[in-house]
Amino acid sequence: MRLLYFIVLFLLSSLVYGQKSELIQNVNNRAKELQHHLNTSEDSIIFKSERTIYEIMIFNDDFERIIKVKDTEAKILIADIPVGRYAVEAVLIDKLIVITLLRNESFNLPEPIPLLATPTNTIGKGINPSKTDLVNTENIVASAKEESFGFENNSGKTDLNLSGKTATPISKKENKLQLYKNEGVAFQKSILPPKKIEHSTTNTVNSTYWVVYKINNGSSSEKVLKIADQKTVDRMIQKNEIDMRTFSGRLNELTVWQIHNTTGFVQHKRKNKTNYMNIESDSFNLVPYYKTDHNHISK
Repeated sequence: MRLLYFIVLFLLSSLVYGQKSELIQNVNNRAKELQHHLNTSEDSIIFKSERTIYEIMIFNDDFERIIKVKDTEAKILIADIPVGRYAVEAVLIDKLIVITLLRNESFNLPEPIPLLATPTNTIGKGINPSKTDLVNTENIVASAKEESFGFENNSGKTDLNLSGKTATPISKKENKLQLYKNEGVAFQKSILPPKKIEHSTTNTVNSTYWVVYKINNGSSSEKVLKIADQKTVDRMIQKNEIDMRTFSGRLNELTVWQIHNTTGFVQHKRKNKTNYMNIESDSFNLVPYYKTDHNHISK
């Protein structure tokens, strides 16, 4: 009998080890109305309920993704989520169902092709793509929906105020530098004092950032919050600037803050859960490193 238990335990361990993703289901009676499981390729979570699912949240200390659903079914892509343990919360009209997601192995997604030329330092210089570059990149944008900050195929109206999880507004008194204007859209970045520009440009290679990326395609919305390195931030800024010139991406919003102390920032975020980006802290720069501006429209 002991040998049989050992064999069963060994087989279960081998099965779990070979899984790239694992979903620990909520077996509570109150959660029975929400069916939830991984698909066969383990790169998506499938939800189904008789009542409306309003929102799906996937998060841990270093990553947070919020997807608006407003439907009875949803398929949430998780292939781009880093390896780690995550809490998954499904919001129904009168309850919050919590599930545990284990990402055990990456899916080795291909590196995205740069949308523009090799990125330059984003503090000293603005990115000035030519009209030819913008035309050629329209087709690239159409095929870029599979990236980690891409779209989710969920129906329903956009409602970013649900559950109170919205990015907080930034004061309009900030000192900003307009990078460029094209087709009525302007992007802005905070100015550093002249004496500090050279030093900051040198150190941005190893910098860490907090990213809030809102994707609004008219019928649905998604908000991604995560810690990212300089290379990822440069790529997201380039993609956002191109998306702003497309019909499907013109409502997207990208805001980036520079983090000075990652551990201190995580503690600050835990302590001030709803308004942490508006409360001053030594762990990050309160003035955004980059922010998409929809208010400046050329006439």
